Amino acid sequence: MFLELDGTVAGPLVACKVNIQDFNYVASNKRLSKTIDNLQYPHITFQIDAAMGKPMYDWIKASVSGGGGGGARKSGAIIMADYNYKELARISFQNALITEVGMPKLDAASSAPGTITVTIEPESTSRTFPSKPNQLSKPRQKAWLCSNFRLKIDGLRLAADPPKIGPVILINRPSPPGISTRLVSMLVDPSDLSFFTDWQSGLYCSGAPQEAGERTCTLEYLDPDGLPLFTVTLSAAGVFRLTAQDAPPGAPKPYMAELYVEGWDWETEITP
Repeated sequence: MFLELDGTVAGPLVACKVNIQDFNYVASNKRLSKTIDNLQYPHITFQIDAAMGKPMYDWIKASVSGGGGGGARKSGAIIMADYNYKELARISFQNALITEVGMPKLDAASSAPGTITVTIEPESTSRTFPSKPNQLSKPRQKAWLCSNFRLKIDGLRLAADPPKIGPVILINRPSPPGISTRLVSMLVDPSDLSFFTDWQSGLYCSGAPQEAGERTCTLEYLDPDGLPLFTVTLSAAGVFRLTAQDAPPGAPKPYMAELYVEGWDWETEITP
């Protein structure tokens, strides 16, 4: 499968799920062959990796930077191809908005490939089958593992570097009334617990304005050479909750830290 944006193939898809709400079969010129027209989808979700082209990542940046609720709309298509990279069918979408971007769980001990999950909501869709199959280029391979990352928190030097980090979900929807923050989770090593408890105490118990204790967190997703592929900057972050996790008998318990975040920004270093 491939993703096409504004008439240009942006790159390969790792997976794709189209949530079908309704569709109509429309006979064409009274022949037996049929075309599916005017499909209505509430959303399309697909997974991409580091082999995806820069136009896709620029679209993500335009959509999620600043914390959500805006962003550019694009038209394009999900292209299905055979093993020889010849187009079999496509689902075209018009004026789609990225509503959610999910970054994977991160763990320095993991050997799992890293993928980004993107959900879009198009205004309209249609499915077509080419009369002459288009030949697509063989996709590039670009390694990216969930163990390749770096975390920076202003004013904190973590003893256990890097920690385990839960999925980071970037939402591009207006927040409900009274809600201006989202939660991001990370597993805190016992050796770093004091940093997070002090941070939490400074937010709620110091008597100073809460904003004075908020920090900026930077997550860098790295290639095998340690160079940044993507950077997600979480602004106005604070410790919302610390929860003890299970551990073997006699071993220090790790803690799950939930951080509230008011905004985020996205940068990519991938070249076209």
